[in-house]
Amino acid sequence: MKKFITISILVLLTHLCFSQTLEKKWNNMVEKSNSYNSHKIIRSEELNGMWSSVQDSLMMMRVRVKNEQNKVNTQNSEIASLNAKIRASNEKFNAVSLERDKADNRASSNVTYILTLWIFLAIVSGICAVLYFLFNKSNSLTKQKTNDYEQLLKSFEDYKTSKLEVERKLKREIQTYMNTVEEMKTKRV
Repeated sequence: MKKFITISILVLLTHLCFSQTLEKKWNNMVEKSNSYNSHKIIRSEELNGMWSSVQDSLMMMRVRVKNEQNKVNTQNSEIASLNAKIRASNEKFNAVSLERDKADNRASSNVTYILTLWIFLAIVSGICAVLYFLFNKSNSLTKQKTNDYEQLLKSFEDYKTSKLEVERKLKREIQTYMNTVEEMKTKRV
C-alpha cells in the first residue's frame, strides 16, 4: 500500500511538472495553426515535434518512476532486515528474561538457600563482632603501653639529668681538690 501511494505521488508530481511545459507547447502549436471551417489545421512538423516532446517527457517520467521504485525497494529491504534484527533482539531479550525469572523462582522457593544465607550472615556478623572486640582490646593495650613507655622515658630523662648534675658536682669538687693540691704544691716549693 505504501509502495502504491509513493509511486502515485511521484507520478502525479512529475506529470504536473512536465504537463505545464507540454501544455504551453500545445497551446503555442494551436495558436500558430490555421483555421478552416471551424477546424484547426496543424502542420505535421509541429505535431511530430509535439509528439517527440511527449515521448521524451514520458520516458523521463518512466526513468524517474523506475529510480524512485528502486529507492523504495531498497528502503523496503532495509526495513525488512531491520525488522528481522529487532525480532532477533527481542527473542534474545525474552530468552534472557525467562532464564533470569527461572533462576529467581528457583532461588526464592528454595528454603535451604534462604537458611544458608542467614547462617552465613550470622557467622559473618559474629566474626565482625569478635574482630571489633579484639581491636578495642589491642587498641587499649597499645595506648597503655604507649603511656607506660612515655612515663619510663620521662623518668629516664629525669634520672639522666640528675646524674649529670651529680657528675658535674663531683667534677667541680675534684677540680677544687686538684686546685688545692696544686696550690699546696706550689706553696711548698
